[in-house]
Amino acid sequence: MKSLGVLKMAAVRTVVLSAMCMLGACAVSREDRLRAKADRIGDKLTDEREQVIEKAEFAEARDQQLAHLTTLRTTLSAVNIGLGSTRYLPEQDRELAYDVIEEAYDTIEWNIPYVSLGMQKPMPAQFQNGVLRLGR
Repeated sequence: MKSLGVLKMAAVRTVVLSAMCMLGACAVSREDRLRAKADRIGDKLTDEREQVIEKAEFAEARDQQLAHLTTLRTTLSAVNIGLGSTRYLPEQDRELAYDVIEEAYDTIEWNIPYVSLGMQKPMPAQFQNGVLRLGR
C-alpha cells in the first residue's frame, strides 16, 4: 500500500514539473503577440471584404467600402513591416516602437467597419503615411 502512495506522489510531481516546464516554454514575446494580433486583424479584413462583396447592393457604395478596406490592408502591411524592423532598433527604443505598433493595429481594427471618413480614427502620430517614426 505504501508503494502505491509513493507512486501516486511521484506521478503528481512529474505532472507538476511537466506543467511548469510547459508554462516556461509557452512564454510568448511581445513581438509574437503583436504578430498574432496582425494575423487576426488581417483575417477580419478578409471577412469584411467578403461580406461587402456578397452584399453588393450599390456598386458605388461597394466600391467605396472596398477602397477603404484596401487602404486598411495596405496600412496593415506597412505596420507589419514596422514590426519586423523593431528587432534592428536599440533595445531602449523597442518598447516604444511596440506601443506605437500596437496602437496602429488597434486603429486599423477600429476602422474596419466602413463609416464616413470624418468618423475614422486617425493613425498614431508616430505612424503616419506608412512610416514608423519614434521620438517625433
